[in-house]
Amino acid sequence: MVRGGVFCTGLFPTQVIGVLQIVVQQLAGAMLPHTQAPWWLVMPVPGRSNSYSPLIFFLAIATIVVLTILAVRLFYHQRIRRVPPWDCGFGRLNARMQDTAEGFGQPIRHMFGTFFAISRELPSPFDRHPRYWATAADRIWKGLYLPLGALIQRVADAFAWLQQGRIATYLLYSFVTLVTLLALVL
Repeated sequence: MVRGGVFCTGLFPTQVIGVLQIVVQQLAGAMLPHTQAPWWLVMPVPGRSNSYSPLIFFLAIATIVVLTILAVRLFYHQRIRRVPPWDCGFGRLNARMQDTAEGFGQPIRHMFGTFFAISRELPSPFDRHPRYWATAADRIWKGLYLPLGALIQRVADAFAWLQQGRIATYLLYSFVTLVTLLALVL
């Protein structure tokens, strides 16, 4: 019921506005602007030439969707052509020529390089045993969270003497806290 109401509200807004005009008059004491628009046309403000027809707009969209479905059914015959994968112009690729995660991660490291502390070792073309490695550390983690964590750890270590593991000490702390709060309230 609700979906149909929303659907009709969008397609026939003039009729819905006419029904809501009674509600607006009762609640606000004002009248909605009355237009001389036909039932299929919406003119939001009297005296302006802006108007549209939601019914014609809906019919145009529905026609485009139906024509697209018909065109796909007409021209697509569900024949699949099987071919070997594209090899970038190099025949007989092997495992050494495959792209690794480095090829996907390098553009991200390049774009967000200001946020990362990157250290890497790149081999030259003349190395007999080439070695490549790269590490990316987070500058925000090193600059903000590690010092904050160290500060919190120092404060926790300063109060570690409170936690001696004896139940009598904990009961004494609780009793002193309750008496102090009671004294402050009174």
